[in-house]
Amino acid sequence: MGGRRGCDRPCPRITGLDAPGPRRARTGGRGNAMRPLCQPAPPYVWDPPRALPGVGVVARRRDRVCFGLGGQISSGTAAFEIGYGRMGSWSTGVFGNDLASDVRGEYRELLEDGTPDAEALQRVLRSFAHAVDDPDNGTCFWTGLAAAQMELGRLDPAVRDRTVALIDAGGDLHMWDETGFANKRRSVLARLRGQLLGPQKAAVKVRPPGRVPCPVQAGDVFLLTLQNGRQARLRTLAVKSYRLGDIPTVQMIDDRGRPYRLFHLTDDPRMTDWTRKLLAQWDVFDGRMNEVPTAEDIQVIARETPPKVAPEVTTSLGWRVLRMECARLLDEPNARPE
Repeated sequence: MGGRRGCDRPCPRITGLDAPGPRRARTGGRGNAMRPLCQPAPPYVWDPPRALPGVGVVARRRDRVCFGLGGQISSGTAAFEIGYGRMGSWSTGVFGNDLASDVRGEYRELLEDGTPDAEALQRVLRSFAHAVDDPDNGTCFWTGLAAAQMELGRLDPAVRDRTVALIDAGGDLHMWDETGFANKRRSVLARLRGQLLGPQKAAVKVRPPGRVPCPVQAGDVFLLTLQNGRQARLRTLAVKSYRLGDIPTVQMIDDRGRPYRLFHLTDDPRMTDWTRKLLAQWDVFDGRMNEVPTAEDIQVIARETPPKVAPEVTTSLGWRVLRMECARLLDEPNARPE
C-alpha cells in the first residue's frame, strides 16, 4: 500500500486484512494534536508541569499549552511526555499508557455493541494498524490487546503467541532504559507472559453500558446551584449525542446574556492574556451518575434558539468541576463580561 497524501513513506500492509482507512493517531497524551498514521511522532519538548488554580496541572509544550483537567492531558501523562514525547504513559503497568488503554477501550466497545469476537479483533487490528509492527509502540499495542482479551475470557491464540514472542524479545524495555523503571516494566511483562500462558477463564458476557442522562436541552438558559449555595447562569449552546450519553456544550453568562471569560492569573503574562480571550464554555460529561445535577440543582429560566452550528469547544469537564469553575469565575473580576 502506498504512502498517503503528504507523506513519501510507504505505509505497512497487514497480511490478511483490508488496508486501514484514513485514521489519525495521537502524538502524545489524550486529546493532543493528531498526525497521519504513516508519520512518526515528533520529538516534542516540554517544560515542567505546574499547578494552575482552578484548572489542575498544566504542562507547556513549546508549541502549545496543554491543560491537565478538562483539556488536553493528565498531569501523569505530561510528566512522562516531558521525557519521552512519543507515547503518553503514566505507569509501567500493562494499561499504564494511552495506546494500551485505547486498544482495550475500543475492543470492549465493539463487544458491548454486539460485534462477534473474530470481527472485533480484525477491526482493532485495522484501527491500530500504525502500531502493529511499530518497534517502539508495538509492545504496548499487543500487550494491551492480549490483556484485554484475557480479561474477558477471549484470548486469541495468535494474539497470545505474538505477544509472548515480543516479550521474549525484550518488549519495549529499550524505551525504559533511562527512566529508572526498566526493571519494574520487565516484571510487569514477565507477569503478563505467565498469565497468558496459564489457564484461561471462560468468556465473560459483555453488556452494553448505560447512557448517562443530560439534564438540559439545546437552547436552555438555566441556573446551576453551586456547592456554596450560590447560582451560576449558563446557556446550552448545543447537545451532542455520543455512545455513552448526550453531552451539552454550555456557556457561563451574566444576567444580560454576556459570556464570562476563562481568565487565569498565572506567572506567565502571555498565558494570562491568552486565557483572558477565551470564553467560559465547556463540553460537560460525567460518567458518574451521582454527579449529574438533579431537577433540584438546575432551574431552567428561559429558552433561546441555539446556534445553527455548534461552537468548537476545546475544554471538557464533569459537572462537579463545572460547579467549581463557575464559583471561581464568579469571584474573579477579570473574568466578568465587559
